[in-house]
Amino acid sequence: MNRAWLIVCATLACSSEPTATTDARSDSRDSTDVVDASASDSVEIRDAQDALVPDSLRADVAADATCLGMPFVFTRPEPFVPTVAVPILRVDIPITPVVTYGRIDVDLDFLRGAWAMPAPATGGIHNIFWLHRGVRGGNWLDNVVMYMNVIGRRAFRLSSNLGITDRAIWSQNIEDGFPSVEGQRYHVETMYDAAGQRRSFRVTQGSSVIANAQDVPVVASIPSRSPYPGGQSAFFLEIGVGAWDPAGGPEVPTYGWEYSNVVIRFHPVAPCP
Repeated sequence: MNRAWLIVCATLACSSEPTATTDARSDSRDSTDVVDASASDSVEIRDAQDALVPDSLRADVAADATCLGMPFVFTRPEPFVPTVAVPILRVDIPITPVVTYGRIDVDLDFLRGAWAMPAPATGGIHNIFWLHRGVRGGNWLDNVVMYMNVIGRRAFRLSSNLGITDRAIWSQNIEDGFPSVEGQRYHVETMYDAAGQRRSFRVTQGSSVIANAQDVPVVASIPSRSPYPGGQSAFFLEIGVGAWDPAGGPEVPTYGWEYSNVVIRFHPVAPCP
């Protein structure tokens, strides 16, 4: 496949190169369209920032779809290892027209590399992934869907600020777990179930549960359009977000860590008939 733009059709009748398949972890989930974005897919460099991220990909929900209630899944199984030259993997997901989601899941595997050095005494924030509503450079408040990190070389933390507009509060956080081990591989499952009023994450290593936490989300639905004036209907995923400002904080680079088997599931509030 040599297209720079990957099209995710919201109905199985849409014409696209990716093959519609069934997600292996769907269980009782609705049927979904799946787009598999491999590392060999061609990429269009859209601005100076993207030039730093040649492994970026873009997924579009088709504007001419006959039903916008079809859940879809974005997958990228290939490993991504942040380096000084390529510090961040970004997946841009414009969605037109606006779709309201009841639940969004992000799962992935990661192999923990070395801690960033030098780093704050607390160990800094080492990123696992960041899923944001809108476009990069837009408003942060009320737009961070899920921001998963290893905090201070100890526990795992999942942050969100959907429905939060007070900078004094900033985000809703849940933490759990114990120090991860360099060179060990972990599986992460996260869920923002606005409709079901549950926000959660689980980190496992084989059959062992390393971290497990949940709370009640602030919002009851997740419209794809940012609520701020001029907000766009879109999401983006970034891995290695701390590398943008390695001299600052609290985020720090994750050079040498490995991320793979990324799966993003979007479940609309109103499913197709």
